[in-house]
Amino acid sequence: MKVDFISDLHTDFYVREQNPQSPKFKKQIKAMIEKMKPNNHDVLIIAGDLGHYNQQDKTLLQELRHFYNNIILVRGNHDMYLVSSNLQKRYLYDSKNRYLDMRMWCSEQDGIHYLDGDIICINGITFGGVGMSWDKTYYDYLNKDDGYISSDIEIKELFNNTMNDSKLIFGGKPNYNTSTAYGGKYLQSSFDYKSYFESEKKKLEQIMDYDDVDIMVSHYTPVIPENYEKTTYGLTSSSTFYMFDGYKDVERISPKYWIFGHMHAEYDFKYKDTRFLCNAFGYPGEGLPTTIKTIIL
Repeated sequence: MKVDFISDLHTDFYVREQNPQSPKFKKQIKAMIEKMKPNNHDVLIIAGDLGHYNQQDKTLLQELRHFYNNIILVRGNHDMYLVSSNLQKRYLYDSKNRYLDMRMWCSEQDGIHYLDGDIICINGITFGGVGMSWDKTYYDYLNKDDGYISSDIEIKELFNNTMNDSKLIFGGKPNYNTSTAYGGKYLQSSFDYKSYFESEKKKLEQIMDYDDVDIMVSHYTPVIPENYEKTTYGLTSSSTFYMFDGYKDVERISPKYWIFGHMHAEYDFKYKDTRFLCNAFGYPGEGLPTTIKTIIL
């Protein structure tokens, strides 16, 4: 079986037209797909971050189905963004409504599989997947000093200062904060990141080793990538928002491959018996290779 993989497509950065009725809409999507250089292979894996608008993402998946018998995807953090007041109202200020809309749509399509703590077997190859999220393990690891343990308030402050997630992912009707220097109002997300991580972790724990998973897919990496500290990211306190402590899960499931995204980079390394792969399409102008890659099982 030939399995293609990519992540972090960020469709709306390439497809500026949002009106499906416009001739530019599909033209821009097809131009984006051409840039990705798809193959007529068995499976395409997308390891999260399709984009900010479900209609664009759905059309992209439909067009990619012309090249692949099966598409497997998991949820990324950007797939939960509500980037405009219209989207916030449409999904009742709850990001869950947006990704449930996408998951339901995928379940109604032939050959498009949205994995959310599920496994699927295709031609004898078993795929498992869940989007996952971050925990504060690496923050404490990087800041350890005589047993120092960070507080939730400290982590939240760093998160709010460094990640757009804190402004664009919602968990219901938001609060309005009026403590700005100029007295203006802005939305304050009511999303509970800690409980969201715990719910994603439970989904991951549903995928047991006896299912003999060949390929695992998640948006966040469960291990620190090899040579990560030497990359442009560097191992800093904010690195915790790109990873989760999943070493035991990797050893428990022990897949042949673990494909992840979130980091706009390329990675290919091994931990124990699992080969980890990341192949991000990324934003325009980042200088990434941007083309789909293939593994053969």
